[in-house]
Amino acid sequence: MARHESWTRCALALFFNRATDSDVCTFWSNAADRHILEAARLSRLTELGVAVFALGKLGAQELNLSSDIDIVFVSEDRGNEQLKAAREFIRLLSQVDEWGFCHRVDVDLRPGGSGAPLLVSPTEFENHYGYHGETWERLALVRLRAVCGSDSITGEVTTFARTFSFRRHLDYTVFEELQLLLTRIRNEYPPRAKDAFNLKLQAGGIRDIELLTHALQVIHGGRNQSLRTRSTTEAINKLAAAGLLNTVESQLLNQTYWRYRAIENRLQAYGDQQTYLVTDPITVAEVSALATQVVRVSEASFPKIETAPELSPEKLVEMGFTHEVAIHALDELEKSQALSKKSERDEKERRQFLSNFISCLQKKSADRDLALQQLVDFTKSIRAKASLFSLLNREPILLNQIATLFGVSPWAGQTLSSRPELLDAFLLRQDSAPVQSIEHDIAYENLSERRLLGELLAVLHFLEDKNLDPYSANLTSLADSITQDVMQLVTSEVGGEPLSLFALGKWGGRELGVRSDLDFVLVSRTTPTDSQHKIARRFLNRLTEAHRGGSIYSVDMRLRPSGKAGPILISRDALFEHLTTKAEAWERQSWLRARCLPPLSLDLSPQTIVLDRPWTTTDEAQVSDIANQLFKPVSAQQKEIDLKLSHGGLAPIEFAIQAALLRNGPWPRASLDTSTSGMLHFLEGHREQWRMHGENLSRCYQHLRKVEQALRIAGDRSGSRLPLVGSEVHRIARMMGVESETLVQELIATLEESTAILSRLKEGS
Repeated sequence: MARHESWTRCALALFFNRATDSDVCTFWSNAADRHILEAARLSRLTELGVAVFALGKLGAQELNLSSDIDIVFVSEDRGNEQLKAAREFIRLLSQVDEWGFCHRVDVDLRPGGSGAPLLVSPTEFENHYGYHGETWERLALVRLRAVCGSDSITGEVTTFARTFSFRRHLDYTVFEELQLLLTRIRNEYPPRAKDAFNLKLQAGGIRDIELLTHALQVIHGGRNQSLRTRSTTEAINKLAAAGLLNTVESQLLNQTYWRYRAIENRLQAYGDQQTYLVTDPITVAEVSALATQVVRVSEASFPKIETAPELSPEKLVEMGFTHEVAIHALDELEKSQALSKKSERDEKERRQFLSNFISCLQKKSADRDLALQQLVDFTKSIRAKASLFSLLNREPILLNQIATLFGVSPWAGQTLSSRPELLDAFLLRQDSAPVQSIEHDIAYENLSERRLLGELLAVLHFLEDKNLDPYSANLTSLADSITQDVMQLVTSEVGGEPLSLFALGKWGGRELGVRSDLDFVLVSRTTPTDSQHKIARRFLNRLTEAHRGGSIYSVDMRLRPSGKAGPILISRDALFEHLTTKAEAWERQSWLRARCLPPLSLDLSPQTIVLDRPWTTTDEAQVSDIANQLFKPVSAQQKEIDLKLSHGGLAPIEFAIQAALLRNGPWPRASLDTSTSGMLHFLEGHREQWRMHGENLSRCYQHLRKVEQALRIAGDRSGSRLPLVGSEVHRIARMMGVESETLVQELIATLEESTAILSRLKEGS
């Protein structure tokens, strides 16, 4: 009786247009839930510990008026009593009496299908899908919903289903599987005559829209959790919000889906029969036109992969690879067969990926041998994962970026080989969730990933335009943001208020490069408490502890007032007292680049304090002594040049500018730019001697910095020593757009020019 009352209310609401089809489907789904709960009570399913899960349209709460209900039973205890209760449950819902039936029950979607046991345990549920789950089952479990059962069983099964359906990594093999699935459906249900249309199974029908929507959810829902919804309408809207469907496509899919469902409901309302066949000529013409548009959207989402030509050592040599590398790489790549149950399909993807990668390399001025060797390492590290090959074949921009990085940077290649999941982030470029909204361990891992991704993206932009300013600005902003997030996480763990820090060195000067340490000093407003010391230690540990991609940042705190062995936290007053009375000349030079995070309203800044201190003969002697010890001339016999410490190099220029600011004060009270370029510009505005030579010194400094960053990106090791012979200097020169001999000559000329300028500036000081 209850079933028929609810059904009649739905049918009348449709007949008199008193509710939308979406509302009717929700109402009927809720009624079905009530019927299931009552049947579970009468059959003692709930009492016996059996959980009932809905799939399909009932799982999505979009049940139409005469649809089957798809059910799965899960129970820890699967004895005769439980089995008998499950059969009684089905009988209660599906038996026909004088009122007809309540619901047709379909249990064929259970793990293993119709031939499997009616009841499964949570472990069997997980083992089936974990070891044998197919793509169509991943799509089906998107709509899994617990209707009744204990919290322990429903929670465990639901959590696993989410993990099974929504993988962390992008998996475009879903599209390939979906194409095969649609082909099988259409072969089984071929198009009928033009005077009829099957709403559910015909191309462009209900099944197509649902499969496309679920495929996009499954592919991208691992990283974008907002896509994890059972509702078809909500899923389409969220896919549009995520940029995975455009506005026209999402409107078409939503409107068409509910137009189909409206026709479906009215067809089934006449006789409570499960029918999807439309025969009215006007309606057939309408839905056929809609279906054509749906098919067009669906096919646009499934880009085809062409068959790749065979690669041979001889062909690779013709393309510019050395014979030895070509033979070794092809041999290793042949061993890396695609790992999958769909071996034929995935081996095709693998071969196409190799062909596409080689084609990308041919168009670049890159170290092709390095790129091919790094490709071998990458393929081994991902264990020839078919889903990654499929992803890269369908994302030519991403593949081109990888080829660029592999052909230039050993560091980038090693990073991507050790963290292939970064490719997802490369492609999605989505803002990370706020760190406060996720578990701390995951948050720190995400911050480590964010740092790596940010550096790789900065490198790609630098390779395109060789522009240092946005490159350094982006890397500095990245470090600012990540360290502030780490501080927020740490204070939420320990309790208390966040500490401030003074960024120093390249970080303070907004001149960070890739793989740079962070120089800083932690500061409290007043005398540090035990809690604040604990925050400081935890902050340092969290920054430097190991993650899959290494530490979030390496740090250097040698510039703290008490030295390397002293406490890592100092009060603001103690710091300023040290800078006012005790700091040696070299320390004061370093604090010219101090930048407070987060910015504080300070009566005095470190720059003001160190600039106001008189410059003494002792200071001058100390600076000269340090310069003589650290900075070395360049000789013709050297096999490498230290870009940082050679005469005329980066450190001598920075050292001279900082010393000049301290030596030539006092200055007008104004905020001093903490960058080397900003300090140089300041000197040019206030001292004639610097105005005469500033432009040329700036040009030398910028050139040296570009070569330094090219070395950090393309070098085989970190540091500032540039080898003058070998593959490394060839790679760096190619990156700079010159021959290696030209690079070395220009570099030596720059160092000589810079040395001469610094000498003239010193004489005039």
